[in-house]
Amino acid sequence: MFENFTDRARKVMALANEEAKRLRHKYIGSEHVLLALAKETSEAGVNTLASFGIDVRRVQWRLRKLVLAGPTAPKMDKLPLKTSAKKIIEYAVEEARNLGHGFVTSEHLILGLLREQNGLAAEVLTKLGLALPEVRREAQRRIPVLDEKNLAPASPEPPPPDSVVSPSSDTRIEADTMGKMTVPATAYWGAQTQRAVENFPISGYRFGRRFIRALGLIKLAAAEVNHELGKLDAQRAIWISQAAQEVIDGALDAQFVVDVFQTGSGTSTNMNANEVISNRAIELAGGTIGSRDPVHPNDHVNMGQSSNDVIPTAIHVAVAEALKHDLVPALHHLADYLSTKARQFDPIIKIGRTHLQDATPIRLGQEFSGYAAQARLSAARAARAVQDLRELPIGGTAVGTGLNTHPEFGRRVCEKLSDRTGIEFVEAANHFEAQAAKDALCEVSGEVRTIAVSMTKIANDIRWLGCGPRCGFGELKIPATQPGSSIMPGKVNPVMSEMLIQVAAQVIANDFAVALGARDSIFELNVMMPLIAHNLLESIRLLSAAVRTFADRCVAGLEADARRCGELVEQSLAMCTSLAPKIGYDEAAAIAKEAYATGRTVRQVAEARGVLPKNQLDALLDPRAMTEPGAEGPTGG
Repeated sequence: MFENFTDRARKVMALANEEAKRLRHKYIGSEHVLLALAKETSEAGVNTLASFGIDVRRVQWRLRKLVLAGPTAPKMDKLPLKTSAKKIIEYAVEEARNLGHGFVTSEHLILGLLREQNGLAAEVLTKLGLALPEVRREAQRRIPVLDEKNLAPASPEPPPPDSVVSPSSDTRIEADTMGKMTVPATAYWGAQTQRAVENFPISGYRFGRRFIRALGLIKLAAAEVNHELGKLDAQRAIWISQAAQEVIDGALDAQFVVDVFQTGSGTSTNMNANEVISNRAIELAGGTIGSRDPVHPNDHVNMGQSSNDVIPTAIHVAVAEALKHDLVPALHHLADYLSTKARQFDPIIKIGRTHLQDATPIRLGQEFSGYAAQARLSAARAARAVQDLRELPIGGTAVGTGLNTHPEFGRRVCEKLSDRTGIEFVEAANHFEAQAAKDALCEVSGEVRTIAVSMTKIANDIRWLGCGPRCGFGELKIPATQPGSSIMPGKVNPVMSEMLIQVAAQVIANDFAVALGARDSIFELNVMMPLIAHNLLESIRLLSAAVRTFADRCVAGLEADARRCGELVEQSLAMCTSLAPKIGYDEAAAIAKEAYATGRTVRQVAEARGVLPKNQLDALLDPRAMTEPGAEGPTGG
């Protein structure tokens, strides 16, 4: 999307410059909207350009060079970022009349986007503070007026409802049961997807690679099964399978343009897949894209299916694959590094801490062995979660009854999905539960949240152990990955720990959204499936990347400060704990209090009091011995 928009901006610039030279005027009208944003140096203007991959500084430089060169150049400083659709169109008409030429240059960008009518257009207009339907209505009302005055080419006669025409080289007309829609000429999606794009210009979030791949896997399996069952002819099955394989491989990701926040069943995204696969299959067959012949999006690609069983099946498949191939390996990767550090740090004795207060000694290696165990248990949780997703709703169609599908369809599709993913999927034991509730996904999200909590503990401990370097614990030396301050030279911060903790916080928040989504299972259908899918897959994606990065850029480079660890152990008042079985809890406590009051060590006070012979005292106060099971006596937390 970014490259397309950047390329379009460059072309607009070039076309505008050429037009200006031909007409011998300084104002380049076709840059109106884009350069108005460039001149608007507010945060909103800069962010809008940056979000489409355009460097605002370069645009401003070109503005000065191309537009503001010369005494007749207009002053655009006061041009507001937010303006009405009516004013934009009126400005375009006035400019065209003043210049007396047919090409309405100042409409170029805005109406080009209007005619494209894709998600990008909606985003641009929304960021400009304009309502897409409002601008379109105003444009449609005024374009015929321009045509009558020969300010633009005459509009063609309206086509028949089911025909496919090209009103311009950039668009085509497609029709569905609700009427005609203008679709980008290069798009594989069709009318229903286009309606969803225009209806839901909400977040800019799209379903990611894992989910799109899952949809492709389902459509491919469905085509093969329908052919095997005698429902779909061989040639259509081949075309659909080839197109679905391209979806699986990621070749058509850019064609999945529907916002995550849409109809709660995900029907718009299912139809996005059906239309993309249908049109690509038509192209493979040598047909006309948009004709629905010889491959129809509903009759052939969606045969034996409903959005109500396809979307939850896609969520299960996508999440299971993400867990298996992304999160589990990342956690094992972290566990391996932590285990290595546990062995490396095993000889180093440090002070333990409970309630953020000094406790008895512990080996740094023991502490890290606990972290390694947490990482391995987290990997086991993620692997176990895959098993919770084995049952798939496919075959239940609309409400779980299996209407309009073959009785063997669900089982056979699950078998093919198992073959292609290496995950043992099975048809749901009860389709009514599988489609009406999302308990399994809620459970899996809870497992992912638990992993996030575990990662928080590891990352937090490591940054605390490394705090300092001189005025904190300073027991660990954290790798210096980047400067830590814009004002304090030489400062290094625990940025990798902070990154992982932030990701974990996001995952915990996402889990709450998944729980709320699962709660909205009403009668025969959950109506928050896109929300559930987006948040759960995003949690796994973020956590997988964060865990691996934390392992590589933090844990792998950790070093221990053995001298600092030893100093803190000897200074600790908790050293008196090993004396309690021999001299009693009260006497040991008195030694600790005196040590604290006088600033001496427990060893020094005990020697001065002569509570035990020196050789016995030294044995009891040996820090290494305290890190192993040994003498028993009164204990406490």
